[in-house]
Amino acid sequence: MALTTLFILFVCCRDSSGLQVSSRTSNGNFLPKLSFHNNMGKSAIFHRLNSGPFWDGDDVRWITRQRRRLTRFRQASSSPVRESLLVINASIYLWQVLTTIRHLRLKFPAYWTNRSYSMIFDSVFDGTQTVGPFTSDFMFSSMAAMRQPHRFLTSGFLHASIMHLGLNLYVLRQLPTWIESGLGWALMITTYLLGIIGGSYFHGKLIHDNMMICVGSQGGVAALAGLSFIALTKMKKKSLTAKTFRSICILFVLGLILPGMSNTTSFGGFLSGCLMGILFSPGYRRSYGQRRKNAIEVDSVPPDYRRAMGFGMMPNERPPLKLRIFWALALSCLLSFPELRHAPSMVLRGVLNPGYLSGWKD
Repeated sequence: MALTTLFILFVCCRDSSGLQVSSRTSNGNFLPKLSFHNNMGKSAIFHRLNSGPFWDGDDVRWITRQRRRLTRFRQASSSPVRESLLVINASIYLWQVLTTIRHLRLKFPAYWTNRSYSMIFDSVFDGTQTVGPFTSDFMFSSMAAMRQPHRFLTSGFLHASIMHLGLNLYVLRQLPTWIESGLGWALMITTYLLGIIGGSYFHGKLIHDNMMICVGSQGGVAALAGLSFIALTKMKKKSLTAKTFRSICILFVLGLILPGMSNTTSFGGFLSGCLMGILFSPGYRRSYGQRRKNAIEVDSVPPDYRRAMGFGMMPNERPPLKLRIFWALALSCLLSFPELRHAPSMVLRGVLNPGYLSGWKD
């Protein structure tokens, strides 16, 4: 009698819900096996199925675990502009090394058989002693920049050695992600490029040796640090501002110790970043809607930007100046001076034919 009662209850529950026992599908996920007995619940169930992907936590296959790890890595590194700058700097340094090795092999064919390892080692670890044709076309020196002004910018994407490259990329990787997600990718790129130009300009003005070369992205990195320093100052975050200032001081100390780093370039880049932060970064205000009790205001600020600002702070919608004003002035300067108008074509020639701009011949 008891078994008959349980069987009747099971059949009634199955008929009322329209669902049977769940089973594993072909791709390894547990999905409900549908058996519709009326049209009233059919649309609701299809809406549930089409609303999004099912949770795959029960799928223990290797490919699924690696896909989940890749997704978590992409979510953790949500700075595409910063990652792109890392890849660009590393790729250009690799091209520096390859063109330098090719030049040495063609210039000293008699020594290549027995001294190829030392030539390759010097090209990778000591680029200041073995300057290749590609580096010679785009490095900065005061005398060369007077005839070829593109060197003010292109020198920021070259590096003297692999240690020089690694240090700059490490400092760039340690910068906060809210510079891009909060302040905007356009302001980040503009500040980085202006920091390189400002660093090269200060190097030419403060170093009286017209033949001393200058390479490295420390001007752009210092500019981003200056931008974050001004933004934190506007937020009135004294502890984070002091921490950023200590990091900048460490960067200057390393410039005194390590070869290939120029403190004048870092100083010029930092001042350029501070100027961009004063003119183009937003101000901050206290949000009454977030601080009052039982508030229902939606927080649209990215999480990393919110952690930097703190609870109850919101950025102003309008900075002191719009970034399009800066680019309009830059474009007008580019079109006004003949040397600047010819700069893009000169860069293209130097990329396609390394050594052309500096008069190198293999």
